[in-house]
Amino acid sequence: MGVYRSILAVDPSLTCSGWALFSVGDGRICSVGKVRSDPPSLPMGERLRSLQNRIEAVFDRLRLGASDLLVCEAATTVKDPHNALKVENVRAIFE
Repeated sequence: MGVYRSILAVDPSLTCSGWALFSVGDGRICSVGKVRSDPPSLPMGERLRSLQNRIEAVFDRLRLGASDLLVCEAATTVKDPHNALKVENVRAIFE
């Protein structure tokens, strides 16, 4: 494993994904934020496309690249498989 500059930690959600960027060198929090999606009244494909654009904008703003590491929170319970698949779509966009 190489040396990383920073770690982006993500809690993916179709409604509002939270994230925090940490410096590997000193462990400090560099930046935090949320990525909100469009309302559920819109088609799922449109919501995911819009969310991808917003996530790409965050990556660009933070200047993330090969020297950074991304970690996403794993699914903890699957009470509703339909919702779990939606969250996995969001995780895939981040990854």
